[in-house]
Amino acid sequence: TGLLVPGRRVLIALGLTLLSPAGRVGAQSMTMPPSDLCAGAPDTTVVAKGATLAPAGSATFGCLSVHGTLDLSNARAITVRTLHQHADGMIRAVADGTSREIVIADVAPADEGRFGTGLVLEGRVELEGTAKTAWTRLTAELAEGARTIEVANAAGWAVGDTIVVADSRDDIRTNLRTPETFTVASISGSQITLDRPAAISHPASRACSDAGCTTFNLERFAPVGNLSRSLVIRSANPGGNRGHLMLTMGATGFVRNVEIRDMGRTTNEFITPANPKGRYAAHL
Repeated sequence: TGLLVPGRRVLIALGLTLLSPAGRVGAQSMTMPPSDLCAGAPDTTVVAKGATLAPAGSATFGCLSVHGTLDLSNARAITVRTLHQHADGMIRAVADGTSREIVIADVAPADEGRFGTGLVLEGRVELEGTAKTAWTRLTAELAEGARTIEVANAAGWAVGDTIVVADSRDDIRTNLRTPETFTVASISGSQITLDRPAAISHPASRACSDAGCTTFNLERFAPVGNLSRSLVIRSANPGGNRGHLMLTMGATGFVRNVEIRDMGRTTNEFITPANPKGRYAAHL
């Protein structure tokens, strides 16, 4: 399962096995990458088959070509222009409670198919953030101006997390929805203090409790999603050259509890060589 907030973040908590045709159609394809995105790049780092690259702390790479293992267990942040993991490669990030991020540098892709400036993964992928409750519900209505809430399940939530409370108002005039985003200021069990007061009310749904509908029972309270994850994949500059994530060409593995933020650059304009299809926030 995952949570999608349009225009902002994609949170992925899923297991997947990816299979795609073994044939590769060449560098001029806009949907399948060339055999080596780093070929000829002067800033290339190659992880040879059987070798392991395990950066510690923060590290910066240009084009990273992975035939061996890229182990992010000791990394806190890596910045890379292009990461091309080949079919014989492995990329691994373990869920150990540590915050990590993979940052795509703000550099225009130089290859003909514009696969660069992103992560193109074709081998074994094991990317996992620390598990937490992705979404839950309020246990009471949230009134406008209130700064404290209680939720049904806050397992894994922490101070500093970004949460979103759905707009549960029943407004048939506009049918507009304005979910509110907050930061967790403090937390004790399922009791949460927000960083600011609620700007709108978040009522529960109601059902008639008698034949004449003169009284009502509260049914479902507003859902609350947690947008923060310990493993983040993001663009360095959302307003510049945005990165993309593509798992293709027989990639296998899993991506769990990962936040993909400010990624993807294919727009809704006509598909052209300058705006190729498939350069999405997450293309599986």
